[in-house]
Amino acid sequence: MSNDIELCYSKSNTYPVNPNNEPAFATFQQDNPHIISAFVSAGTPFIMRNGASNGSNWRK
Repeated sequence: MSNDIELCYSKSNTYPVNPNNEPAFATFQQDNPHIISAFVSAGTPFIMRNGASNGSNWRK
């Protein structure tokens, strides 16, 4: 697994990225296809990239 990503768990019912930041939000949705609702339920695991990584697929 790349050093550019972290496995995190939601502590609140909000997205960890700003939905108004379209590139960051699109990357978050690409990395977390299991999150399809308007919010992230507390305790939900998700992938978070560091600020320096680009929108490429980290699974490759």
